Amino acid sequence: MALLRSDDGVTANCSFGLSHSYRSTYDLWGTEGRLTLEWAFTPAREARPVLWLQQKDRETRIAAPASDQFLGVFNAFHDAVRDPAARPAHHHDLVQQAELMARIRAHAAGRGDSVGAGA
Repeated sequence: MALLRSDDGVTANCSFGLSHSYRSTYDLWGTEGRLTLEWAFTPAREARPVLWLQQKDRETRIAAPASDQFLGVFNAFHDAVRDPAARPAHHHDLVQQAELMARIRAHAAGRGDSVGAGA
C-alpha cells in the first residue's frame, strides 16, 4: 500500500496485492462526489465497464463502450514504436512512473522522507 501526495496536497491511497480477491476498480473521492470505475483493468473484450458518478442527491451510471484492452495495448505500443513523434510523451510518462516507484521503494525501506505523486 502507498499513500501518495502531490505537491499541492492531493492524496491517493494505492494498494495492490495477491492475497486478496481480484478487484480492478478505481475509486476517486472529491468534495463534490465520488467516481467509481468497475472492471478498470482486463475486462472481457465484450464487457462494458461501468462508471458511477455519485453525488449528494443523485447517482449516474455510464456504461463505457466495449474494448479489447490487450489489442489496445499492443496497438498503442506499435504506434509508439512506429511514430518517432509519439516517443517523447511516452518516455516522459515512463520515466515519471519509474521515479515514483523508486521513491516508494526507498520510503518503504526507510531510506526516504515523503513520497509525492507530483514532479
